Amino acid sequence: MEVRWYSGKEHMEHEDHSVDLAKLHARQLRYEEIMGDIQASINSIHNLLE
Repeated sequence: MEVRWYSGKEHMEHEDHSVDLAKLHARQLRYEEIMGDIQASINSIHNLLE
């Protein structure tokens, strides 16, 4: 009977992958927030110019 040993490295790579997805999601939300702020600034400047 063969026993399959999972190395710590394989486990860490799997962990890192899920952390990367969380980081990407947080970065996406932050990006949307910044773009929303920029759009709001453009709108207020546009209103001042009218």
